[in-house]
Amino acid sequence: MASPAFSPVPAGVPARPEPPAVPDPALTAHALASAPGALDNPDKGLVTYFAAGSDENSSSVYPHSMQWSYFALSQVMTDANNCQAYDWSAVDSVLNEVASYGNTAAIRFYLEYPGGSPADGIPACFSGHVSTRADSYWNTTSPDYDSPFLINEIGDFVAALAARYDGDPRIGFIQAGLVGLWGENHTWPYNGDPASGGYPNYMPTNADFAKIVDDFAKDFHRTQLEVRYPYTAGGAASGLSVGYHDDSFCALEGSPLQGVTLPESLGGASYAQLQLALNQGVENKWITDAMGGEVYPPIQSSAFADYPNGSTANDVDNMQACINLTHATWMLDQGSQSTSSSDSGTDAAVEKMGYNFTANNAYFKPAVSGSAEVGVQITNNGVAPFYYPWTMSLGLENSSGQLVRTWGSPWNISTVMPVSVQPFPDWKVSGDPSSIPYGYPQYFQTEVNLSGVPAGGYTWVLKVDNPLSADSSAAKPLLFSNATQNADGWLGLGSVTVDAAAAGTAPSAPTGVTASGTASTIDLSWSAPTGGTPVGYEILRDGTAIATTSSTSYTDPWLPTNSAHSYTVEAFDASGDTSAASTAVSASTTSGVEATAPSTPGNVTASNVTGDSASLSWTQSSDDTGVAGYDIYRDGRFIGSTTSTAYTDIELTGDTSYQYTVKAFDPAGNVSASSSPVSITTGASESASPPGVPTGLTSPSQAGSAIDLSWIAPTDTGIGVAGYDIYRDGTLVGTSTATEQGTGGSPTPTLYTDTGLASGTTYTYTAKAFDAAGDTSSASTSITATTVALSAGSGSATAYEADSSANSLAGGAVVQSCSACLDGKDVGYIGEGGTLTFTGVTEPSAGSYTLTVYYVDGDSGRSAVISVNGTPTTVSFAGTGDSNWDSVQERTVTVSLNAGSNTIEFSNPGAYAPDIDHILV
Repeated sequence: MASPAFSPVPAGVPARPEPPAVPDPALTAHALASAPGALDNPDKGLVTYFAAGSDENSSSVYPHSMQWSYFALSQVMTDANNCQAYDWSAVDSVLNEVASYGNTAAIRFYLEYPGGSPADGIPACFSGHVSTRADSYWNTTSPDYDSPFLINEIGDFVAALAARYDGDPRIGFIQAGLVGLWGENHTWPYNGDPASGGYPNYMPTNADFAKIVDDFAKDFHRTQLEVRYPYTAGGAASGLSVGYHDDSFCALEGSPLQGVTLPESLGGASYAQLQLALNQGVENKWITDAMGGEVYPPIQSSAFADYPNGSTANDVDNMQACINLTHATWMLDQGSQSTSSSDSGTDAAVEKMGYNFTANNAYFKPAVSGSAEVGVQITNNGVAPFYYPWTMSLGLENSSGQLVRTWGSPWNISTVMPVSVQPFPDWKVSGDPSSIPYGYPQYFQTEVNLSGVPAGGYTWVLKVDNPLSADSSAAKPLLFSNATQNADGWLGLGSVTVDAAAAGTAPSAPTGVTASGTASTIDLSWSAPTGGTPVGYEILRDGTAIATTSSTSYTDPWLPTNSAHSYTVEAFDASGDTSAASTAVSASTTSGVEATAPSTPGNVTASNVTGDSASLSWTQSSDDTGVAGYDIYRDGRFIGSTTSTAYTDIELTGDTSYQYTVKAFDPAGNVSASSSPVSITTGASESASPPGVPTGLTSPSQAGSAIDLSWIAPTDTGIGVAGYDIYRDGTLVGTSTATEQGTGGSPTPTLYTDTGLASGTTYTYTAKAFDAAGDTSSASTSITATTVALSAGSGSATAYEADSSANSLAGGAVVQSCSACLDGKDVGYIGEGGTLTFTGVTEPSAGSYTLTVYYVDGDSGRSAVISVNGTPTTVSFAGTGDSNWDSVQERTVTVSLNAGSNTIEFSNPGAYAPDIDHILV
């Protein structure tokens, strides 16, 4: 679930942040000259693949501050008998070498990697618990991503990963991979889309995938996270602190050429990264979470040759627009290593990516004593903020360039937002400007205590504190785009004279210091001293000064989880007289993880005990965040997981006694106590035999491109029916795991929908049942079914547009663009409270009518409640399963209408319905 502190930014023109404080008029402004920015600033720019032993800082290598590395999950889960024994040596080896060059790493974990080493990243401890499927296209082994065992173990892994590496300064970004090929969150062509060749769908359900994304979001509190697509896991990242990565950045493909990053309004494809972001309403996610990815490998050698433009000859889209509109912070580009260390197009693109800070002015008095007010105004001319709360330090350098004193400050560089953004054409900003204002030049000011600084002439200097410096002396400093920026990270602000201060009476010590922790920060506050005239406060953590502030509160950022610290605060006045330390106060950061376990499962019972199987059931557990599933133990050994309150064990031996217990777990991985045990004794051993043949195969409904099928489960189920294989014209086209028995000799409602069919075409179908052991029945009796011959607008049928002003939209349903729809628009976000009501659907007489629904569903299928004059019916709609939200499909249903005016409402109380283009009655 989303952290309470995270608030998604709405779509459309983003509201500007609050204006910053204005410079103190009592201080003198010192203008600072700008200069080109550094090409290897931390956590931005072009990224190379990690290669052990390479000289990353060679003058022949294009400047960079980040390196990319994959890890197989099997490299960390190395114990075949214990999935929760982790070996981090492979990860630490890479991170340590990357840090030795002064760089940070972007990393991802995977389970299957075509042509990789290892290609199979499935841990050995999954064996016997997680089924696998062969991917003959990529020659990989694909696990069952919907396996409760897999989801549970990945949840534990993510928690352990966060406990070890969240906030680790050696890591810049972590991509929530693990699912799909290369961990890229897709299994193409095994996506169930007929257009991809009719392969089955190997992706997890959105609900199961969302659990994995949720695990990352709830366990990581400091390190930036990314997922592949805005629609990943049904858009699960939309409401979480998780960014995106575009792994085909700024390429053109197809005929005619279309962009795969820019939206349709700028010539992009319907599946382009930014079109998907617009569809999901997350085009402003960059304000809180980073965009990374990879320049599409075939265009890397020429991607920036024509910057700021693109080149259709080289299949490169408008590169400046790609960077501006994605707000890209970093891009993997191994081809950059063959680029000159100074290439004008590449340099300009890298400088624009992410942040680009310039200090416009410094503010201070030319002569000071005792204490001094210092301010600085910083502008971000890049496309994104800096995503980590790095603070800044002030210092004084003498005439020899030596630092004589430094002070920490509460100034947070991540608060400096880009001063302008490029608007999407879809926003329809008046005048169609190339940029609109967003952030402001940010002003920071603080008071520092000059006590102990000898009188003389100095230069004020400023530096952003890089946490990697504690791990690597080679840590690359964050450099400003200023002429007075030094290579060591210190930025010259101007000359100052420090005069000797007359001794006075120090303030009394601050009182009432309080401290409270979050997962990554400790918040401090105190009361001003009652004696003296303090102008500032110095905060000490564990006896070391960390910051100076003029307020009576301070947030200590960037702390590890579960870390305890002691704080004191000292006050100083304008003469530099310093108080005694306040009374020390202690505080700890939290674990960041919800820690309440579910209640214990109750009333575990066994039934249907045979010679080789037994069925278990129990009463549901409760939990403050919801029960995620149950683990089942046989004789004290874990044997499987389920999300329901029933489980069938089919791996038993005849004439043998067993004992079972059950534990509940929640999304945070908290596990309940074991249930009371239940014992069974199996009967005589049984020989395995396949299930009987499904009967009653029929097609209850057909559409222009889809056919619904249903059947009656066999009465002879053998060891239990696990699912059904569906054959169209003799070819396997899909599998259904719906196994419910028809009642009263009638088939159940639709158990399988065959999609992507030609209209007005007849197909032949059979079905086979299979059990968990892989035994398959003979084929059912075949049937034929014919898709509807499409003739929209013919006869006396009347079309009603969903986006008509005569209709009623409520609860979040919105009109949105759809290039393939009847008038270029449809209505989306129906369901989850959103409703679309067609009013004034008029017929001359009462009776049964054919309602044809023209809809768009890029998911694998959705349902809607269609209420005709208040009478609801739930109808299933087939999806394309390819995330294409510009492909219109049809679904016909029979409805009863009154004479005169009728209302037809589309809704779904528990999930989203498809987007509706129009209806034909």
